[in-house]
Amino acid sequence: VFVPQYASTILIFDYGTKTWEEVPVDPAWQVPTDPNAKAQPKFSDCVALWDGRVLFVPYYHPSIVLFEPTTKTWEEVGKFEGGAKWNGCKMLPDGRVAFVPFASSSILLFDLCSHSWEMVGNF
Repeated sequence: VFVPQYASTILIFDYGTKTWEEVPVDPAWQVPTDPNAKAQPKFSDCVALWDGRVLFVPYYHPSIVLFEPTTKTWEEVGKFEGGAKWNGCKMLPDGRVAFVPFASSSILLFDLCSHSWEMVGNF
């Protein structure tokens, strides 16, 4: 699965057959949060989760997105203000995901099981 930064689709690539499928995103995702911008990158990165879903890291998008490739559905979690928030993520040994700050002043730790998060540090 490839994360849609500016695109209007999520790209699911099957490396075995070398084919892909495009899944349209929510049209609301296409509207920039900055009214002066023509376009803004919605997500900066993604990571495959242990349960088969894919987590999209919000950049200008206001929430974390959990995408289920088999059903082609998504769930939005949280509400985060500001733009250019996090630039990537890493899976931690305990199953949580750490979001790498870009413009955010904190690391975000997300717990997939409880759908909860905490901000750590103030850089």
